[in-house]
Order: sequence, then structure tokens, then C-alpha cells
Amino acid sequence: ATSFGYLLTDKSNELIKLWKLFNLLSFEHQFIVTILISSVITLLSVTTFVNDTLIPAVNSSKSLIKVDVDDTPATIDSRTEFEVPSILPADDKVLFEETFDRVTKEFVDDLPTLYELPEEAVAWIKRMIYYTAAGGKMNRGLSLVAVQKVFAKVNGKTLSNKERIQSA
Repeated sequence: ATSFGYLLTDKSNELIKLWKLFNLLSFEHQFIVTILISSVITLLSVTTFVNDTLIPAVNSSKSLIKVDVDDTPATIDSRTEFEVPSILPADDKVLFEETFDRVTKEFVDDLPTLYELPEEAVAWIKRMIYYTAAGGKMNRGLSLVAVQKVFAKVNGKTLSNKERIQSA
């Protein structure tokens, strides 16, 4: 982003030349260049995130999170506090739906006050969440719960109620 901003402000002629060269490429070559640039940007973003966020937390003696090879996001999350029921449904789909409803309700309830959204906007966001996430992402959510169970089983463990809710 910094390089692009530099090109826009100080080197607009170079940016125009690059754009003209890019447009001379065939569609297939434009596609490949675009994928390569996107991949490099994504890789640099992830690398920056890991270096700035995860590595200092892991290497710090004051770290709140002690990371082990077998740890997962659900097992090392010590910063998020939430109520964990003592009894959870055995069926992962029911657990996912209940957790989804609870998290969605908490999120939607905060919209009018935190973001000063009118009720019409809040209602639209709620419909959109249920349409896209519950309808379109449930299989992805259920597979995450299943994978968490498999990883725990391979390591000779069972998921705690907190870990089941976090993975749902």
C-alpha cells in the first residue's frame, strides 16, 4: 500500500507507464500477473500480521498466551470471556445453530448503540447475516467443529464445552 501510494503521489508517470504495459499483455498474461501481485500482497500482509502480532506474543515473557504445537485458536483463546453452559447439545448442528443464534443476537443488539444504526438497517443486517452465514456458511462451520474433534481425538483428548462453542 505504501509503494502504491508513493507511485500515485510522486511517480504518477511511472504508474501510467506500468498501466499501459499491463494493458499490452494478453488477457491470460494479465490474469497471471494479477494473481501473482495479489498473492504477493496477501503473503506480505500475512507475514506482517504474524511478525507484528503473533511472534511478539509468543516470544514475550509477559505473553498472555503460551503456545504449544498442539494448540488451536479454540484452545489458546484466553482473552475472550463468555458464558459456557454446563450442558451442550450432543449434535454439532444443533450446537452450531444455538451458538450462531447467540452470537448473532449479541452482535445485532450492539448495532443500534455502538454504530447508531436505525432499526431498518439493523433489521437488514440481521436478515443478511442469517441468509449468508446460516444458509451459506453452516457446512463450513460444521466442518470446523468436526476437524476440531478429530484433532483432539488424534491427540488423545476430547473437546471441552468452551472449545466446542469456540469451534462452533
